[in-house]
Amino acid sequence: SIMNLISPKSHTVLTPGKKYTGGKTFFRDFPDLVISIPDEEVYHYKNNPLVHVPNSLKEALQIYILSVTLNSLYWNNVKFLSMMVHADRQKDVSRLFHSWVKDLIDKWTTILNLEEGDLGRIDLDREFKKIYENEAIKFYSVEDNLPNFSEIKPLIADAINDTQLYLIISDSDAEKEVDWESASSHILIGADMLNRGFTVENLAITYMPRYTKGKSNADTIQQRCRFFGYKQKYLKSCRVY
Repeated sequence: SIMNLISPKSHTVLTPGKKYTGGKTFFRDFPDLVISIPDEEVYHYKNNPLVHVPNSLKEALQIYILSVTLNSLYWNNVKFLSMMVHADRQKDVSRLFHSWVKDLIDKWTTILNLEEGDLGRIDLDREFKKIYENEAIKFYSVEDNLPNFSEIKPLIADAINDTQLYLIISDSDAEKEVDWESASSHILIGADMLNRGFTVENLAITYMPRYTKGKSNADTIQQRCRFFGYKQKYLKSCRVY
């Protein structure tokens, strides 16, 4: 109320700072960095309780692994990157998403340890190549001196092997200090504990199958998505699902 003693007399719109991006970057300058999850893949514990990994989550994870490979291991322009999976507020749903991500990481690790000529290895390499050429580098230009897939392919296994998974669903989980520089890749999975106040360093990819029926929650969703926390130096590798 304007009659309240603590009612502000003025306001100032803050900018993200030179190293960071903001809502304007995602919604006006590079709107294609924001990807809508197909309705049938939007998890809801009542309305749409999925039992299999949604394709959009798998794609987001593959783009993230390729972003780590390119930025942290090939170019070395950042020490590490991170991904946030902000699932339904139900803790069991966060556990489900955590198991999906872990299973994919474990599966890819096993396949990439196979011989070069193994059919499973060939199929996975082909899959990552398709994602790399069609999705992961679609916002880069010739001036960025992008490597061919063959140049980064040997580093993909390193990015996957150096990925740390975190399930953040309790106060004790949220209070633990993440040693960000201990690995080149960090994936955090949770809901309410990952809300405002939890710092996610070098965030590149966010996968958030959350929605609201009311416009009044738009600011909450933007803060959950950390739309002001993505750094300019690796912006072209960022995605928000």
